[in-house]
Amino acid sequence: MALAHAAVRPITEIAIRGRSRDKAARVMELIGAKRPDIRLSFCEEIERDVANADIISCATGSPVPLFDGNWVTPGTHVDLVGNHHQDARECDTELMLRSQVFVDNRSNVFAEAGELLLPKAEGVFHLEQVSAELAELCRAEHSGRQNREEITLFKSVGSALGDLSAANLVYRTLYPGDNT
Repeated sequence: MALAHAAVRPITEIAIRGRSRDKAARVMELIGAKRPDIRLSFCEEIERDVANADIISCATGSPVPLFDGNWVTPGTHVDLVGNHHQDARECDTELMLRSQVFVDNRSNVFAEAGELLLPKAEGVFHLEQVSAELAELCRAEHSGRQNREEITLFKSVGSALGDLSAANLVYRTLYPGDNT
């Protein structure tokens, strides 16, 4: 995810946090091998690093929020792609309420994502508050971020079509001459 963001944004520094320092170090090695021009560091002080981040990407199986949504500063973009359970979430209710929310696919997210479903159950978030889904952004039916101070949040639970496309790409890469 860090490399994808760096491919389309002028990113010069990335801080990595993980429950396992060894796994975080491995991620840093992989990123460093592809992008030696980016300064990499461990996220040692979560509150400070969240407050200073322009982009926060979360891809964990954590059942509880990873940080306090009040730490996120205006203008930040947050990706949440790890959780796929109705009773778990990578972010807290506060971040959901402070953000313009986008999703990969409404029907999938509305069925699976605790990030939206738990604040909905608390009675403070309504699914109609989701601004757009990825296809609408791609078709320019929604302009995305409305101003530089806005916090944007993208929640993805994935889709079978995305999985199939990725599998097809891997297959075609490994077996370029096979047309079966």
